[in-house]
Amino acid sequence: MPHPHTNGLLPRSPEELDTLLSDVRLHIESLLASEFGTHEWAIRSPAQLTALGGGKHVRARAFLAAALAYGATDDAALVEIGAAIELLHTSSLVHDDIIDASSQRRGEPTLHLATSAGTAILVGDSLLGLVFQSASHQSAEAASRLSAAYLALNEGQLLEESLGWAPDRLQDIERYCVLKTGALFGVAFALAGHVAGLPDHETDRLDEAGRLLGLAFQLHDDILDIQSDAAELGKDAAADVRNGIPTFPLWHAYQSLIASGESAPTPALLMSAVDAPGIMAVVAERVEQLRAEATGILPSPVSLGFLQTSVDTVVSPPHRPTNGAATR
Repeated sequence: MPHPHTNGLLPRSPEELDTLLSDVRLHIESLLASEFGTHEWAIRSPAQLTALGGGKHVRARAFLAAALAYGATDDAALVEIGAAIELLHTSSLVHDDIIDASSQRRGEPTLHLATSAGTAILVGDSLLGLVFQSASHQSAEAASRLSAAYLALNEGQLLEESLGWAPDRLQDIERYCVLKTGALFGVAFALAGHVAGLPDHETDRLDEAGRLLGLAFQLHDDILDIQSDAAELGKDAAADVRNGIPTFPLWHAYQSLIASGESAPTPALLMSAVDAPGIMAVVAERVEQLRAEATGILPSPVSLGFLQTSVDTVVSPPHRPTNGAATR
């Protein structure tokens, strides 16, 4: 018997996924050109306008693959929602770069340095307008879920300054990551189910799985922040150490140094300790655990291959540090 969400249509091909992702990129470029192309800042700083549409589009690819996995057939909706997810992510990066005083993003000077903080704030806000305008073209459900993800993202950012290095703070660090990073992956998976016509209880399971995968993605990204340089990342390296943010691997390195007798570990000591095999093994084990938890709650798909592609887009199996976060 056919799966209830296939509507009797032929299975989609991997080439169609690539085409859809290319269409998402083109749609983003079109939206950006239409919204900002005649603005003075964009004329003076064209590289920054191009960078707004850049990146690897990991969230859009995960969304598209998951949607195809569950039998989605409305390609126009897939492209518009995929673009909205990416623009929401980009908006958060523009604002984050101001907060973190970052100098580089996607291989270019950050927008606030190339223009001004005020311009960058307004551009980030305008991107949000494009997000919700696009979502409203599709459904109230899409707009509502994207709004909830954005609120979660901001809640996570607001938690950042309260994070600490104490032995009992690891759960807080993971919650921060789930909110700030996991929420966008959660909405990507949830909207995949929504576009495919899955019932609410299955869409909610997709949201939960996406959040778990997003947490795993963030732990991997935290390692890249330490092990890679700015040229590889396309953004500032070692930013978390510089800004005193206790990420998952840095927290474990801190605890290891305290246990060895260091009373006040310095950034240099943290950078050295976090690269130890023991810390890397702890991170890898947690990433694999999160991947297993996520895959265990995913609803049954039409195409297991596309679902595997979606999961692998976020967290590669087995977990191996790569340059996957470059030009995010």
